[in-house]
Amino acid sequence: MEKETKVVVLCAAGMSSSLICTSITNAATKRGIVLNIYATPIMTYKELDYNGVSVILLAPQVRFQLDEVRKYLESLNIPIDQISFVDYGMVRGDKILDQIENILQTK
Repeated sequence: MEKETKVVVLCAAGMSSSLICTSITNAATKRGIVLNIYATPIMTYKELDYNGVSVILLAPQVRFQLDEVRKYLESLNIPIDQISFVDYGMVRGDKILDQIENILQTK
């Protein structure tokens, strides 16, 4: 990964996603990765500053908006993916961090 990786998690309201972000941050710390990650409601995605963002992830409950978000942000060339139901529901930050790393490697 880059020196610091900035990740945005788009979700329904930001409640359960804050737990996901904490779990991902803990996994990153164990691996010695500097990660700046935060969750925000998807309704705000057109208002966010994406400067320096490395990856955008969608929580499972808003996955149906993936194509809409991807189309809106395509000019920014930021990879966008969805978090699996299983990893999200079981709060498996290590698996989601693996996903982030894979996305960045194929970017």
